[in-house]
Amino acid sequence: MDKIPPKILGPLLILLGILPLLVFAVRLRHLFSPKADVTLQTCIATDASSLTSCVTQVNSNLANEIKIPVIIACPNPGDCNINLSGISAPVYITGLDTTTSGFLRNSPHTSPIITIQGSQDIKVSNLSFDEDPTIDCPYPNGGCSSPIKISSSSNITLDNLIVKSPKVMAVEISQSTNVLIQNSSFLDAKVFGIWIDNDPNRPSSNIHIDNNVFTNNHANAILFSGTATQDSPNTITGNTFVHNHRLAVFDTCNGPCSGGQLLIESGTNYLTINNNVIKDGLIEDFSGGWGASGIEFQTGNIHFVDILNNEIFNNSGVGIIANDNLANTDNVSITRNHVYNNAKGDIIFPGATISDNCLLETCASPTPTPTPTPTPTPSCSRSQPTLTLTPTSQSGIPGEKLTYAISLTNNDSPQCPATSFDITSRLPSGWSGELSSLSIDLAPNHNYQSQLLVTSSLTDYRPRSKPVSVYATSSNPQLSLQSDAAYLLLTAGDLNKNGAVDIFDYNSLVAEFGKTSASVADINGNGKVDIFDYNILVANFGK
Repeated sequence: MDKIPPKILGPLLILLGILPLLVFAVRLRHLFSPKADVTLQTCIATDASSLTSCVTQVNSNLANEIKIPVIIACPNPGDCNINLSGISAPVYITGLDTTTSGFLRNSPHTSPIITIQGSQDIKVSNLSFDEDPTIDCPYPNGGCSSPIKISSSSNITLDNLIVKSPKVMAVEISQSTNVLIQNSSFLDAKVFGIWIDNDPNRPSSNIHIDNNVFTNNHANAILFSGTATQDSPNTITGNTFVHNHRLAVFDTCNGPCSGGQLLIESGTNYLTINNNVIKDGLIEDFSGGWGASGIEFQTGNIHFVDILNNEIFNNSGVGIIANDNLANTDNVSITRNHVYNNAKGDIIFPGATISDNCLLETCASPTPTPTPTPTPTPSCSRSQPTLTLTPTSQSGIPGEKLTYAISLTNNDSPQCPATSFDITSRLPSGWSGELSSLSIDLAPNHNYQSQLLVTSSLTDYRPRSKPVSVYATSSNPQLSLQSDAAYLLLTAGDLNKNGAVDIFDYNSLVAEFGKTSASVADINGNGKVDIFDYNILVANFGK
C-alpha cells in the first residue's frame, strides 16, 4: 500500500480502530475476487500518456472504445503506440473528425501508431495521422515504420482517415481478410499509400478500397494483391488517384522505375476496379522509360479482373498496361472506360478482353433510343424517421460526463422536401446535458449524426440505472419520435470504475489528497480532495 500522508493518518487510525478486523478481512477477500459481467467502457485519450493507459484498458477487456478528441503530439520514438493483439470482441478507435482528432509525429519513429495483429472486429475512424514532411527518414535504411499495420486479422475497417507524409507506407496489410478502407485520404507517402503483401505464403482476401483519395505518393498509390470469389470479389471503387508514383523510389531500372498509380500484383483473383478517376501521373525530373501509368499489371498469376467505368487520363505513361514480364494471367476484362491523353498509349494489354472503351477526350453520345411514354411523377411519401441513441447503456460515477451518439435518418421518399427537426433531450433532475446542434433540416434518405454529453449530479450517490432520452420533434407529429438509453450510476468513490469501491480507489484518493486541481478523487466536486471526499469513499467501501 502507498504511504499514507500524516494529515489523514489520525482519522484513518480512529476509523480502523472501530472496524472489526474480521469484517475488514472478509471485505478485502470480496474486493479482490473476480467481477462478473464487467461493462466495457469508453476511454478518452488526450495525450500520449492517457493513450497508453487506454490501450492497456482495451487489451485488458476493461474498455472497447478509445475516444481521441484532440491532436495528440508524439514527439518521442516510443510515443503513441496502439498495439491491439489477440482482440476478439469489437473495438473502436475513433476521433471527432480529421481536423481536431488524431496524431502528430514530428520525429522518425520505428513503430506504427496502430498495430492490429491477430485480431478481429476493429474499426478506426475520424482521425488524422500527420508525420511532419520536413523530417527525413531515408527509405529503406532509415528504420522508420508505417503508421498503420494490419496482419493476420479479420473484419477491420478504416473509415474517414487522413494520413499525411508517412515515412514508409500509410497502411500495410498482410495475411488478413475482410478489410474495408473507405472515405479516407492518403497523401505524400514516402513509398506506397496502401501496400498489401503479395507473398503467396501470406495472402489476404476480401479487400475493399472504396471512395478514397490518393495524392502525391512517391511510389504506387496502391500495391494490390488479394483473393476473393466470383460472388464476392475484391473491390477498388470510386477512388481518385492524382499524381502518384511521382518519385519512383525504386531506382533499379537504370534510373527510376516506371510504374502505375494503381499496381495489381501477383496473387490477385476476382477483383473489380470500377468508377475510379486516375489522372496526372508523372515521374518528376525524369522523362525516360514508360513514365507513370494509370493501372499497371506486374509479375503474373492474376485472374478474373474486371476494369470498367473508369476515367484514366493525362498520365505520362500508359492508361492501362500489362508489363512485359506478365505471365499466367487470364480473364481480364477492360470495358466501358474513358481512357485518353496518356503519353505512351491508352490501353496496352495483350490477351485481355477489351470492348466499348472511349479513347477520345470527348466521347460521342450513344445512339439515341426512342423516348418512352412518360410515367407520372411519384408523389411525396412520408415515413417515420429513424432515431437512435448509442450506446444504449454505459456507466459512470457521480459527476462524470459521458458521450452518447445521436443518429437521425429521414426515411421520406426522394420527392419530399427536407424536414426540420428540433433536437432536445430529457435527463434526470439535477443532471446537465450538452447538444452540439438544436435544430436541423434533413433531406430524404439523409442521415444526421451528433452527440449528447450527459453529466450526472455530484450529489447523486446511490448506484442505479437512470434514463437518458433524446427527442427529434417536427411540425408533423407523425414524424416526431424519441430514443432512450441508460446511464448506469456507479457508487460514489469507485474512482477506477471497476464496479466496487476498493483498496485501489482508496490508494488513488490518498495519492490525490490535498490537491486543488481537477481530480477524479474530488468526489463531492468542491474543488479539492479533502476529508469530505475521504469520508464518502470510506462510507461506500466494499460496495
